[in-house]
Amino acid sequence: MNKISNPGDLRVRRTRKLLWEALMSLIAERDFETLTVNDICDRALIHRTTFYNHYQDKYDLLDSGMAAMYEALTSAFEPPEKVITAYAPDQPPPYFVSLFQHVLDHKPFYTAMFNGGIVNPFREQIHAYIVAQSQARLTALHAQRGQSAPVPQALIAHFNAGAIISALVWWVRTDFAITPDEMASHLMRLIAYGNFSLFKE
Repeated sequence: MNKISNPGDLRVRRTRKLLWEALMSLIAERDFETLTVNDICDRALIHRTTFYNHYQDKYDLLDSGMAAMYEALTSAFEPPEKVITAYAPDQPPPYFVSLFQHVLDHKPFYTAMFNGGIVNPFREQIHAYIVAQSQARLTALHAQRGQSAPVPQALIAHFNAGAIISALVWWVRTDFAITPDEMASHLMRLIAYGNFSLFKE
């Protein structure tokens, strides 16, 4: 196999984009483990030799695509440097909206990731990233206010990450029933106030 030496070349990027899109379209139809390189090449209208110039096998293609998607997601969900202590539920932080918009923009990928079409560590990667981000924000908030929460900080961070991941799974499995702005607003309300506060006495 002769791996491409210049991955930034326009033709290389186009070929890899076609292969990735072919893989995503096939995963929407069939389980990943049943797919072959021939299936991917036929869908992408690319010769097998060209495929092997870029990737070792279908797993290499998947890993490469997941790495790129993880980088895009973490860029979308990057909070601002300044710690903001409160958001109105109808005005969630922009990076919350960006997270959901990113997922919607890459609908085939996240549908495959969260609908069980692929066994992969991607969900754990997202969870670990959100936990780390949440802990960093909590640490900054603690320093700003000069007091700590009555609940362990790590527990809060894991709770927030779990809520976000579960919300993403629900959203994907309902075929994106509501908008990214609505998702961000609902999730902010749940995290900030808790579910019992939604029911007025």
